[in-house]
Amino acid sequence: MSAFNPVSLRLTSRPLPGCPAPLPRLSPPAVQVSSSNPAGAQDTASISAVPGQLSGDLPIRQDRVDALRAQIDAGTYTGNALAAADALLQAWPRRGVPPAFDQALRDCTARLREIAGALLWSPECHPVLLRAGQSLDSAGLAGPAVAYWQMIMDIGRPALGAGHAHTVFARDRLAAALEAAGRPGEAIAMYERALADRERGLGPGHPDTVSARGSLARAYRAAGRAGDAVRLSERVLAESERANGPLHPDTLAAQTELGHAYLSAGLWPDAVTTFERSLARREQVLGPDHPDTLTARANLAYAYRAAGQPGMAVPLYERCLADRERLQGPDHPGTITARGSLAAACRAAGRLKEAIPIYKRTLADRERVQGADHPDTITARGNLASAYHSARKLAVAIPLYERTLADCERVLGPEHPDTLASRGNLAHAYHTAGRQAEALAMFERTLEDSQRALGPEHPLTQTARENYEAATRS
Repeated sequence: MSAFNPVSLRLTSRPLPGCPAPLPRLSPPAVQVSSSNPAGAQDTASISAVPGQLSGDLPIRQDRVDALRAQIDAGTYTGNALAAADALLQAWPRRGVPPAFDQALRDCTARLREIAGALLWSPECHPVLLRAGQSLDSAGLAGPAVAYWQMIMDIGRPALGAGHAHTVFARDRLAAALEAAGRPGEAIAMYERALADRERGLGPGHPDTVSARGSLARAYRAAGRAGDAVRLSERVLAESERANGPLHPDTLAAQTELGHAYLSAGLWPDAVTTFERSLARREQVLGPDHPDTLTARANLAYAYRAAGQPGMAVPLYERCLADRERLQGPDHPGTITARGSLAAACRAAGRLKEAIPIYKRTLADRERVQGADHPDTITARGNLASAYHSARKLAVAIPLYERTLADCERVLGPEHPDTLASRGNLAHAYHTAGRQAEALAMFERTLEDSQRALGPEHPLTQTARENYEAATRS
């Protein structure tokens, strides 16, 4: 039996495709993303008069993007700059945009920033600048997102003031990007400052303060500070129930976050009970087919799996996948996640022959829908490698692990938690294959990097330490 701890694969800063994503989080103060020039429809139409319709919910074509970019390059005076920004915002789909089009629209926005400069900050930040940052977030481009939101915040402070809604929004997004980039210490420091500011300015029970407290709780959980996460999450849920009642959306979101905090702390019975209650409430409020209800069912399945009850988890995951395919179609990200979740549950139940084909399809769907460099695609490849590893098919597993590590280093950076976990998994595979010298060197580097990037008490660091010590004894 292997002496190594296999949980390193699952210790990542993002929900894996084999795990359900949390339900919608408690939100920072809402920022309306809409046209800044509703009265100037004629100006907007003149800028966006390119083939086809421009609508936030309709697909766009490359020729329309190219034409809009050309007009942006030519529009150097005030009227055209603002109209071009409005046209860009109108052209930007809210969902389902292909990665190449998303990048093209970000390029247009960057070019417009160069041309228009301060014009896009009067009287406040133009919403297209916020949409560009949210696009980076959605694409999983954590490093560029950190730089972008830092820029928006640096401009917003002197231009609008530190307390303006757009400046506050940028700070919240920067903290989330830092968390996604595997920089939990910096994210926590920013969340703590945001909470202190809101407690001082708005009071401890204000909805925005409660939301900030929830964000800090999630950051604690991502950083491995499970006790702090549970403490804050319990407070957020109690405050939301008291202020809003048990069926309010913020209360339901807080209940879900508490369930994830319990999971991170290894409090399996508490997690199962919390997710059971969450699912019942969502079915009551939203009905059985609402997307949030589907996610609540997946969260309960995940709690069963984490608690060592795969027999309870697999039927729930099967229902989740069938519901997602029926309601959202086979290519929806939620459907792909549900398929990866079912694969993980089958694997946990010892049904590897069923799990591997499901993992393979999940990876193929991720590559086709989200692109090869999306973090979810990279994770899906790592999950498939791990399944082959469990099946003792090392000749297949090792090249997949090696590509996963190379992609993590290139896309996420060498000290991102997912990169560290990937390196540990490859080391484990090398050791299993008898490549002891390579395995020991990689285990040692994983431990050193984890201690430096995450600290000695982070769960991933503890796993890396246990694995290195086991490798030195073998």
